[in-house]
Amino acid sequence: MIDELLGRAELKARIEELEEENHHLKRRVEAEEERRSEAVSERQSAEATINQLEDKITQLEDAVSRARGSDSEALSFREVHRYRQAKAESLIERLNSYHAPPDGAYTGMIHDTDAIPDALREQLDDRVALLQRRLPCIVVVDDTGIISLSLEVPHPPNAFAGWDESFSLQKRWIQPTHRRQSIIALVRSDVFALCTYDGETIDTVDLTQTAITEQHSKGGFSQSRFERRRDQQIETHIDSARSTLKTFLTETDTELIDTVVVLGEQTLLSDFDDLADHMETVDARGEPEKALQEAVTEFYTVRVSIL
Repeated sequence: MIDELLGRAELKARIEELEEENHHLKRRVEAEEERRSEAVSERQSAEATINQLEDKITQLEDAVSRARGSDSEALSFREVHRYRQAKAESLIERLNSYHAPPDGAYTGMIHDTDAIPDALREQLDDRVALLQRRLPCIVVVDDTGIISLSLEVPHPPNAFAGWDESFSLQKRWIQPTHRRQSIIALVRSDVFALCTYDGETIDTVDLTQTAITEQHSKGGFSQSRFERRRDQQIETHIDSARSTLKTFLTETDTELIDTVVVLGEQTLLSDFDDLADHMETVDARGEPEKALQEAVTEFYTVRVSIL
């Protein structure tokens, strides 16, 4: 009775309505966040599936080509291994300890088919077709044919070639050089991560995750407006990532930088080609810190193929 006389009953009813409305809005926000998370996961999963399918298509195309081609094209690698840094370093040490007669050990960095020396073609014979599939790569071959490897390294040197009494492989091709470090950036449409890497430790500089609209809800924005909004969000995210990387490079002593590497989604890498020494597509998903660690590990993995 008193509440009605003082007008408080109406206010209390209004408060209850607002609290109920606030509750519903919170539920909608939570649902939207959940949908956004699911959409990001679905997109990243789709990208991984696309990469797998592209690899499969390449394998099938190679199989078709070999089926139509000569016997040499039907050759397969004796073994293929992926070595992370410690095992890759051990392999280099073992190869460099090999002693051969004068001009019995060949080491070379070959970037394209035309650069394969005639002497190496003669040594490999029909197995040169295997080498062509791995270019660009480093090749080590001995005159007996017992050792015949290709190594795909993260920091390939300029082209060189030579026969000597031993192989000549450098650890700096697979890791940052002594007292210097790599600057590595991971770029996705919703993630930017930046770190330095000295061959052992990843020191994180920046971890950024941007909320990007992933799904067009029913009603509201038109599809075209939704796409423009999403593209603008990604553009802003990339501009910020470029600015962060550029500022860090400017403020870092160049004497301490071994190389600048940008990894991530293929469609975004071209935005960093003026800042990076190396760029490579990687399938690093999940939260920024975890994805960055996976990207660094993937980049510094050496594929070794026995020809």
